[in-house]
Amino acid sequence: MPGASHLSTTPLIPTTTTNDTPLTNYREPEPVLSISNSARRSHHTANMRLLSLLTPLLAIASPVVSTALTYKLGPNERQCFYAFVERSGAKVAFYFAVQSGGAFDVDYLVRDQDTRIILEGMKERQGDFVFTANREGEYEFCFSNDMSTFAEKMVDFEITVSFPVGAGWKD
Repeated sequence: MPGASHLSTTPLIPTTTTNDTPLTNYREPEPVLSISNSARRSHHTANMRLLSLLTPLLAIASPVVSTALTYKLGPNERQCFYAFVERSGAKVAFYFAVQSGGAFDVDYLVRDQDTRIILEGMKERQGDFVFTANREGEYEFCFSNDMSTFAEKMVDFEITVSFPVGAGWKD
């Protein structure tokens, strides 16, 4: 193809010089290991067998919806994020960690669609929680940096909603 360049997947090794001049030429390394075609076919067959064994397990796995974000929470700021739970009985996992800022702490609050408090904490550096959503609807996950007048905080967090398959659950 005109104008196209060939890219090698093997790393390039600099060639040595006799008088310590800057290196300008490169050569490709010698192959260390050579795999025969029969070994490649055997490896491919093993991978296909493993995939055929795992496929039924994947079919019965729980559907999962997950969101991971990093948010810069300003001084005196309160910010909320929302996750919609489609069915009661779903498992909701909530994880957060303050990565930088001030004393690496925030307040957090998790509420259901009726504003009932599910989880709450003050001046926490991180948290890892799982609860069962008793009702379908929108759940609120809030972070507050009210205790700080000048320090912003970087907060990593993840919200995961999983729907078990089986006993009464239909997709």
